This record gives sequence, C-alpha cells and structure tokens, in this order.
Amino acid sequence: MPVLKLLALLLRPKTNYQVPVTDKLQRALDTMQAALQQQNHELAVKKLHTVFMALWMHKWLPTKQNSIPCPTVRALALITMKLDGHFAEPHGVTPYIAKFE
Repeated sequence: MPVLKLLALLLRPKTNYQVPVTDKLQRALDTMQAALQQQNHELAVKKLHTVFMALWMHKWLPTKQNSIPCPTVRALALITMKLDGHFAEPHGVTPYIAKFE
C-alpha cells in the first residue's frame, strides 16, 4: 500500500502541495499515466518500472530551500504522520520502509 500512496502523491495534480520531480521522472510519470488512460496495462507496468528507476536512482540532495527533496521520504513522512501532527515512532515506520523494498 505505501507504494500506491507514493504513486498517488506523484500523480496527483499539484495544487497545494508541491513534490519535486526531475525531468526524467516527470516524463516517466506522464508516459505511465498515458498508458493507464489508454488502458494499455502491459505498457503501464513497463513504465512503472521506469518511474521507480527514475525515482530511486536519482540522488535527492537536500538544499536550504528544500530539506526533504526525495518524494519517497516525503511520502513516508506523510503516511506516518499522526492526527496530532507528530510522526510515528520508529517501530511504526519500519513496516512501511520494508514494503518499499
């Protein structure tokens, strides 16, 4: 489920919350989304691999303006955020990290 939430974060229209993406990642997302819209599931699965390669093979370096540039880390933070604004304890985060692998 965390992978689906990550994909939703990447594919969702960016109105209030911006997620940084590289040009390569954006192209992969656009191609995968087009395949899904055309109901070409075989191509969509192939492009899903391309999305993850573009996402996870890029070195996301923090900057002064963006301390959490990696979309995966952002998704993990959002998934584990509690209603009171605190984040889950490490033992509550580990299962999500394991599912990304």
